[in-house]
Amino acid sequence: MYLAKALAKGPTACPSCGFILDDEPTACPRCGFSGEVAVRKFRFDPPELTAIIDAGQTLSADEKARLEKSLKRLGKRLPQVRFILCLVPLVPEIDLREFGFWLLNAGAMPEGDEAKSFGILFLVDSKSKRLSVTVGYGLEPMVRDSEWEEICRSLRPHFLRERYAEGMEEFVEETGKLLIERALEYKREIAKGDRR
Repeated sequence: MYLAKALAKGPTACPSCGFILDDEPTACPRCGFSGEVAVRKFRFDPPELTAIIDAGQTLSADEKARLEKSLKRLGKRLPQVRFILCLVPLVPEIDLREFGFWLLNAGAMPEGDEAKSFGILFLVDSKSKRLSVTVGYGLEPMVRDSEWEEICRSLRPHFLRERYAEGMEEFVEETGKLLIERALEYKREIAKGDRR
Protein backbone atom coordinates (compact mmCIF):
# COMPACT_ATOMS: atom_id res chain seq x y z
CA MET A 1 0.00 0.00 0.00
CA TYR A 2 1.33 3.45 -0.97
CA LEU A 3 0.85 6.18 1.61
CA ALA A 4 -0.01 9.40 -0.24
CA LYS A 5 0.01 11.34 3.02
CA ALA A 6 3.74 10.64 3.33
CA LEU A 7 4.32 12.97 0.37
CA ALA A 8 2.29 15.82 1.80
CA LYS A 9 5.17 17.61 3.51
CA GLY A 10 4.77 21.24 2.55
CA PRO A 11 1.92 23.41 1.30
CA THR A 12 1.95 25.15 -2.07
CA ALA A 13 2.47 28.90 -1.83
CA CYS A 14 1.78 31.68 -4.33
CA PRO A 15 5.09 32.65 -5.99
CA SER A 16 4.16 36.33 -5.74
CA CYS A 17 2.69 36.96 -2.27
CA GLY A 18 3.44 33.68 -0.46
CA PHE A 19 -0.24 32.99 0.30
CA ILE A 20 -0.77 29.30 1.12
CA LEU A 21 -2.95 27.69 -1.52
CA ASP A 22 -5.33 24.87 -0.57
CA ASP A 23 -5.51 23.53 -4.11
CA GLU A 24 -4.13 24.57 -7.51
CA PRO A 25 -6.25 27.57 -8.52
CA THR A 26 -5.73 29.29 -11.86
CA ALA A 27 -4.88 32.49 -9.95
CA CYS A 28 -3.94 33.33 -6.37
CA PRO A 29 -7.13 34.28 -4.48
CA ARG A 30 -5.21 36.94 -2.51
CA CYS A 31 -3.06 38.80 -5.07
CA GLY A 32 -4.33 37.48 -8.42
CA PHE A 33 -0.93 36.22 -9.58
CA SER A 34 -1.13 33.48 -12.24
CA GLY A 35 0.79 31.98 -15.12
CA GLU A 36 -0.98 34.42 -17.43
CA VAL A 37 0.15 37.38 -15.30
CA ALA A 38 3.73 36.05 -15.36
CA VAL A 39 3.71 35.74 -19.16
CA ARG A 40 2.49 39.36 -19.49
CA LYS A 41 5.11 40.54 -17.00
CA PHE A 42 8.15 38.87 -18.60
CA ARG A 43 7.82 39.68 -22.30
CA PHE A 44 10.87 37.94 -23.70
CA ASP A 45 11.78 34.45 -24.79
CA PRO A 46 13.05 32.30 -21.92
CA PRO A 47 16.38 30.53 -22.35
CA GLU A 48 16.54 26.75 -22.68
CA LEU A 49 16.53 25.22 -19.20
CA THR A 50 19.95 23.60 -19.24
CA ALA A 51 21.81 22.53 -16.10
CA ILE A 52 23.81 25.78 -15.97
CA ILE A 53 22.54 29.13 -17.24
CA ASP A 54 25.14 31.88 -16.89
CA ALA A 55 23.47 34.89 -18.50
CA GLY A 56 26.20 37.34 -17.49
CA GLN A 57 29.11 35.03 -18.39
CA THR A 58 30.26 35.21 -14.76
CA LEU A 59 31.53 31.66 -14.31
CA SER A 60 34.85 30.45 -15.69
CA ALA A 61 35.09 27.31 -17.85
CA ASP A 62 36.72 25.49 -14.88
CA GLU A 63 33.91 26.54 -12.53
CA LYS A 64 31.26 25.33 -14.99
CA ALA A 65 33.11 22.02 -15.40
CA ARG A 66 33.24 21.58 -11.61
CA LEU A 67 29.51 22.29 -11.30
CA GLU A 68 28.73 19.86 -14.12
CA LYS A 69 30.77 17.20 -12.33
CA SER A 70 28.80 17.76 -9.08
CA LEU A 71 25.51 17.56 -10.95
CA LYS A 72 26.55 14.39 -12.76
CA ARG A 73 27.63 12.74 -9.49
CA LEU A 74 24.32 13.57 -7.80
CA GLY A 75 22.41 12.57 -10.94
CA LYS A 76 23.57 8.99 -10.41
CA ARG A 77 21.79 8.94 -7.03
CA LEU A 78 18.77 11.03 -8.04
CA PRO A 79 18.34 10.40 -11.78
CA GLN A 80 14.83 11.86 -11.96
CA VAL A 81 15.81 15.28 -10.51
CA ARG A 82 16.81 18.04 -12.94
CA PHE A 83 18.85 20.92 -11.54
CA ILE A 84 18.89 24.29 -13.29
CA LEU A 85 21.52 26.58 -11.80
CA CYS A 86 20.77 30.06 -13.14
CA LEU A 87 23.06 33.04 -12.56
CA VAL A 88 21.54 36.17 -14.05
CA PRO A 89 21.85 39.96 -13.52
CA LEU A 90 18.34 41.36 -12.92
CA VAL A 91 16.95 44.82 -12.33
CA PRO A 92 15.84 45.41 -8.70
CA GLU A 93 12.15 45.69 -9.66
CA ILE A 94 11.98 42.03 -10.70
CA ASP A 95 10.55 39.75 -8.03
CA LEU A 96 12.82 36.71 -7.94
CA ARG A 97 10.09 34.23 -6.99
CA GLU A 98 7.80 35.43 -9.79
CA PHE A 99 10.68 35.33 -12.27
CA GLY A 100 11.62 31.80 -11.15
CA PHE A 101 8.01 30.63 -11.52
CA TRP A 102 7.83 32.10 -15.04
CA LEU A 103 11.23 30.74 -16.08
CA LEU A 104 10.56 27.18 -14.93
CA ASN A 105 7.12 27.12 -16.55
CA ALA A 106 7.91 29.02 -19.77
CA GLY A 107 11.37 27.60 -20.52
CA ALA A 108 11.91 24.37 -22.43
CA MET A 109 13.99 21.52 -21.03
CA PRO A 110 16.21 19.43 -23.33
CA GLU A 111 14.61 16.26 -21.85
CA GLY A 112 11.07 17.53 -22.54
CA ASP A 113 8.46 19.32 -20.45
CA GLU A 114 7.65 16.25 -18.34
CA ALA A 115 11.12 16.58 -16.77
CA LYS A 116 10.08 19.96 -15.29
CA SER A 117 7.95 18.15 -12.74
CA PHE A 118 11.16 17.12 -10.98
CA GLY A 119 13.04 20.30 -11.82
CA ILE A 120 14.82 22.48 -9.26
CA LEU A 121 15.60 26.00 -10.42
CA PHE A 122 18.19 27.72 -8.23
CA LEU A 123 18.10 31.35 -9.25
CA VAL A 124 20.91 33.75 -8.30
CA ASP A 125 20.68 37.46 -9.09
CA SER A 126 24.33 38.45 -9.58
CA LYS A 127 23.51 42.16 -9.12
CA SER A 128 21.60 42.07 -5.82
CA LYS A 129 22.90 38.67 -4.62
CA ARG A 130 19.28 37.58 -4.05
CA LEU A 131 18.56 33.83 -4.14
CA SER A 132 15.41 31.87 -4.92
CA VAL A 133 14.40 28.25 -5.41
CA THR A 134 11.51 27.18 -7.65
CA VAL A 135 10.60 23.51 -7.90
CA GLY A 136 8.42 21.46 -10.21
CA TYR A 137 5.11 20.06 -9.02
CA GLY A 138 6.55 16.59 -8.46
CA LEU A 139 9.02 17.91 -5.87
CA GLU A 140 6.83 20.57 -4.28
CA PRO A 141 5.36 18.26 -1.60
CA MET A 142 8.78 16.88 -0.64
CA VAL A 143 10.46 20.02 0.70
CA ARG A 144 8.89 22.90 2.60
CA ASP A 145 9.48 26.52 1.52
CA SER A 146 11.05 27.11 4.95
CA GLU A 147 13.64 24.41 4.18
CA TRP A 148 14.55 26.06 0.87
CA GLU A 149 14.78 29.41 2.66
CA GLU A 150 17.13 27.91 5.25
CA ILE A 151 19.40 26.49 2.55
CA CYS A 152 19.48 29.87 0.77
CA ARG A 153 20.19 31.71 4.03
CA SER A 154 23.12 29.42 4.80
CA LEU A 155 24.59 29.94 1.30
CA ARG A 156 24.18 33.72 1.11
CA PRO A 157 27.74 34.50 2.35
CA HIS A 158 29.20 32.74 -0.73
CA PHE A 159 27.21 34.97 -3.05
CA LEU A 160 27.88 38.17 -1.11
CA ARG A 161 31.59 37.42 -1.61
CA GLU A 162 30.86 36.63 -5.29
CA ARG A 163 31.92 33.01 -4.92
CA TYR A 164 29.13 31.91 -7.22
CA ALA A 165 30.42 28.48 -8.24
CA GLU A 166 31.21 27.60 -4.62
CA GLY A 167 27.71 28.61 -3.51
CA MET A 168 26.02 26.74 -6.35
CA GLU A 169 28.06 23.62 -5.70
CA GLU A 170 27.08 23.72 -2.03
CA PHE A 171 23.43 24.21 -3.03
CA VAL A 172 23.61 21.02 -5.11
CA GLU A 173 25.24 19.10 -2.23
CA GLU A 174 22.80 20.35 0.44
CA THR A 175 19.78 19.76 -1.77
CA GLY A 176 21.02 16.30 -2.66
CA LYS A 177 21.40 15.38 1.03
CA LEU A 178 17.91 16.68 1.80
CA LEU A 179 16.25 14.85 -1.09
CA ILE A 180 18.04 11.58 -0.35
CA GLU A 181 17.06 11.85 3.32
CA ARG A 182 13.45 12.60 2.32
CA ALA A 183 13.38 9.67 -0.11
CA LEU A 184 14.56 7.33 2.67
CA GLU A 185 11.84 8.70 4.99
CA TYR A 186 9.20 7.98 2.34
CA LYS A 187 10.60 4.51 1.78
CA ARG A 188 10.28 3.78 5.51
CA GLU A 189 6.71 5.19 5.55
CA ILE A 190 5.74 3.03 2.60
CA ALA A 191 7.31 -0.06 4.20
CA LYS A 192 5.29 0.62 7.40
CA GLY A 193 2.13 0.88 5.29
CA ASP A 194 2.89 -2.43 3.58
CA ARG A 195 3.15 -4.15 6.96
CA ARG A 196 -0.28 -2.89 8.10
